[in-house]
Amino acid sequence: MKLEMFWFGVIDNGVLLLSMLIGIEVGELLLPKKYRSSAAAAAISAFFGNAISDAVAGLPSGITTSLWVFCGCLAPGLAIPLFLRRINNNVKKNNS
Repeated sequence: MKLEMFWFGVIDNGVLLLSMLIGIEVGELLLPKKYRSSAAAAAISAFFGNAISDAVAGLPSGITTSLWVFCGCLAPGLAIPLFLRRINNNVKKNNS
């Protein structure tokens, strides 16, 4: 059991790190122009990378459990547009 959790951590953080590195390279291209930055790209890619890595690392517990974990990780993403809008408004105020 302890070795299983070790490999869970290796897979979990390995996939997360890989997704962040990919996100920094190509993430800015996927974001709307007004939100483009390396920080935003890293944050968004980390968000999705975490969901993917948790789901992959949870596969030994079963596909159903893994899918529920994936969906649970994505649920807070519904708030991302609200945060981006607020950040954009703050940037506009500071630039005025």
